[in-house]
Amino acid sequence: MTLPLRELGKTGVKISVIGLGCMGMSEFYGSSDEQENIKVLNRVLELGCNFWDTSVRV
Repeated sequence: MTLPLRELGKTGVKISVIGLGCMGMSEFYGSSDEQENIKVLNRVLELGCNFWDTSVRV
């Protein structure tokens, strides 16, 4: 399975239709398992997900 891509506006940049929210990979909610996070990131790359929300909560 590969995620479909869509053009981001008129930029010519293609992003996956589903993104990955990465806040849960931080320690915002408590401790985080770095090895598990790496497994998740590798898997979403395999699926073609190239839109990762890494914004910082202020």
